[in-house]
Amino acid sequence: MRSNLVEMLDYISVANLLHTPSTASLFEFGSTDMHFTSALQYPVFVDGNNHAGKPSMLKTPLLRSMVETQLAEEARLLSNAIWLPLGPLAEEAVLHLAGKGMLKRNNILR
Repeated sequence: MRSNLVEMLDYISVANLLHTPSTASLFEFGSTDMHFTSALQYPVFVDGNNHAGKPSMLKTPLLRSMVETQLAEEARLLSNAIWLPLGPLAEEAVLHLAGKGMLKRNNILR
């Protein structure tokens, strides 16, 4: 997955924005230019199974609250970051924050 991600980021010139030959350098030990996170900070289980999107995190008050507090705080602290949601659930979460004015929509790669 990492090589595909690097290829995609390099293709859209993210490396140029960061003044580096390749975004592969973001994954090197000690790099401070990459921050990994999850829409839901803690493991979530539904009926003993890993949460796979049902019920929707935005339609479940506790999960929506986690997005609107924990993820929103990361968005506030990283206000100029480029956000790359990896998957439809992550995209749903960051677009939700953008819709509430908690994250700049222009900073989300889709």
